[in-house]
Amino acid sequence: MSRHREAALGDSGRAVDFPGCGAGADNRLVSCQQGGLPVLNVHVFEPELRDKRGHFYEYNRSLLLEFRRRGIGARIYCNARPDSDLVEKLGATPAFRDVSWASSIKIRPVSFFVFLLAGNFATFLGLVRKTYKKYSPGDIALLTTVTTNNLFGVALWYFLLPGRSRPSLVVLLRLPYYGRLTRSISLTPKLYRAAFRFLNRLGGERVHYLSDSSRLAGEYKVLARRDVALAPIPHLPEEIPRLRRDPRGDKVCFAYLGIARAEKGFFLLGEAIRQLEHLGRSARYRIQTMDPTDSPSVSAAREKLSGLSGVELLPGNLRTDSYYEVLSNADCVLVPYDPGDYLGRTSGIFAEAVAFGKPVITTDHTWMADQVRDLGSGIVMRKFHSDDLAHAMLEYLDNRPGHDIRAGEASRTWRRDHGARQYVDLLLNLVAAESGPERMGRGTTGANQIP
Repeated sequence: MSRHREAALGDSGRAVDFPGCGAGADNRLVSCQQGGLPVLNVHVFEPELRDKRGHFYEYNRSLLLEFRRRGIGARIYCNARPDSDLVEKLGATPAFRDVSWASSIKIRPVSFFVFLLAGNFATFLGLVRKTYKKYSPGDIALLTTVTTNNLFGVALWYFLLPGRSRPSLVVLLRLPYYGRLTRSISLTPKLYRAAFRFLNRLGGERVHYLSDSSRLAGEYKVLARRDVALAPIPHLPEEIPRLRRDPRGDKVCFAYLGIARAEKGFFLLGEAIRQLEHLGRSARYRIQTMDPTDSPSVSAAREKLSGLSGVELLPGNLRTDSYYEVLSNADCVLVPYDPGDYLGRTSGIFAEAVAFGKPVITTDHTWMADQVRDLGSGIVMRKFHSDDLAHAMLEYLDNRPGHDIRAGEASRTWRRDHGARQYVDLLLNLVAAESGPERMGRGTTGANQIP
């Protein structure tokens, strides 16, 4: 049994069935009482959510649908400047302002500490501005993109809430605390440890930490001195779209999806494809080249890729249906990420590719490589280099049937352990394990529900 599966099960060894909250519940924003412990509403805080593009949208949309399916009131608080269609689609409430201007300060240590102060203040204001005094005992506050750089803002907000009406606080830790800059500032781990200590004292057992990476969960357990539950990845389609085979032939199709960044291996693609051409191995390559920064280096790499045989460039953002079309028609998905950035970080593209039953090529010493080994499916590059990427693609071309079979088996395992249902099961189990008078005997009334 997988670690994710164990985390979502009760003591009986089977999935906990909360009364009145099954898949057949009405799709309304109503209260739902879990085993005598009321969960009135879930407040999801997502400062990075701005529009309907990318995984921030899919992540929150999948959770919102699952909460509604169970009859649990839920609301998402997003970036202060969202697209209008995001607000309409998810009913999201604008709340959080950006502080990216701090990164323009040239003196790096100074810019970091200015960013730390401004980021915590912006987080605090975003949490206070729309939600202060809107909580009832039994509510859950779920913070899905908080980093250690924002924890003091979270702690200050939680401290100022009236004690008996503080919601259960669930913090998802998805990024490492040791960024490229913070490695050079020895004070930062002590600051982060102090923030965790403050939160732990404030909330006691009502403060919970999650991570979708076992590596990060272990590291944060040491830093926070609390257990960190391993969370499933929720944003998987309930049904895999049917394969619509591209009419342009039977050539193997490799797909690269997401933002064109150096740490995501974008600059490895051109040389790796050229090496396969020199070996006389032809294939098709569908490469997304989205670049929000308009980087000259990305533009130059895009220009070189456009001149290679079999390459189809996919500029800009892809709508969900277009993204799934590329994924469903791919034979193998390229996730050749830099271990320096992805040792513990997860990848939504990887998660979706595995769920779709696609063999994945990734780099050793990354979270993705750990999953490949656990699942017994996929190809691991020894080094973050174009030569290794070319060798990995050649391995797939030479041994495709076996890789495809193992990918299909891995998909079934992955979809059993990941998804919005498993995520919400874990969330409710954590809260149901709390004790104390503020968690007991409080009825649910329409006056407390999120409209």
